Amino acid sequence: MSSCKSDRITPVLERGKPVDLAQVDFQKLNPDNFFAKLAYVKENKMGANKHTNSRNEVLSIEWFTLYNITDQRLLNQYKDVENYIIKKGEMYGDLDFVERKSPLIGMKDPDLRSFGYWTSKEIMFSRLYMSSTPANKLIRVILETNNLHNSGEKEYNTLLEVLKKQNKKAKIKMDPQSNGIPSYSWTTEEKVIQLYFSKADDLNSFTLKIAYINPDTKGYLKEFGN
Repeated sequence: MSSCKSDRITPVLERGKPVDLAQVDFQKLNPDNFFAKLAYVKENKMGANKHTNSRNEVLSIEWFTLYNITDQRLLNQYKDVENYIIKKGEMYGDLDFVERKSPLIGMKDPDLRSFGYWTSKEIMFSRLYMSSTPANKLIRVILETNNLHNSGEKEYNTLLEVLKKQNKKAKIKMDPQSNGIPSYSWTTEEKVIQLYFSKADDLNSFTLKIAYINPDTKGYLKEFGN
């Protein structure tokens, strides 16, 4: 990004009070603090089975946790999968990585006000995904627009030009798509940025992905050689 490190911020996101996400130092964030005011779900993803529960009691491992969600239907639904239940003799794995998502799929009338924009307030985001290692090292951030009332192509092209300016030293690649709107990627030694447009009648949206390549994320981003 073009901003100097001293300009970077580590905010707490809040819907209806959008911040400039281009200025966020994602790698220095505490993910739980970043999501703290959003309605979101946190999922602990477990790795391959390599341990056996040899105890005479059930082992309970946290699986899904809901935050700031009051929809009783969803709370009841997730109550049955709050934990992995490992009985005596059953196998289980270690924590592999953690996912956080806002909003939660299935929420009734979710609050989809924007929580952030990218340099220009013309480019607003209302959906967020973040994955991190067990040590809270950031693997990937995904930002997505809500269903756009117009075509969304103008905003997409605005974001494209912003990203081109912010990543002049990166290797850029354009991939034609069947919807007529190319996707793009920018690659450096430290990260891969991807931008693509989804077209479906009046449900157009675009997505910005940032994957962080470093020793902490090795093994998690094999598609990028890490």
